[in-house]
Amino acid sequence: MNCSEIQDLAAALVDHEPLNMHDLDEVEAHLKSCPSCQYEYEMDLMTSHIVRARIPLVDAPREAYLSIREAIEDY
Repeated sequence: MNCSEIQDLAAALVDHEPLNMHDLDEVEAHLKSCPSCQYEYEMDLMTSHIVRARIPLVDAPREAYLSIREAIEDY
């Protein structure tokens, strides 16, 4: 995998998206050997923590969630 693919998978990890074991192993190995990708991952992780700590979660109606999800998938 190249750095772009690893960064996409690492971003998925930051967002708590599940990865299969093969992808997880590749991401972990790559991050250990690539300072640039490791830096990007750490910055994404830090940004995620800051956002989650400062922005309250809001319970939206299920219809709103489904509408947003559909719009994202169509994009």
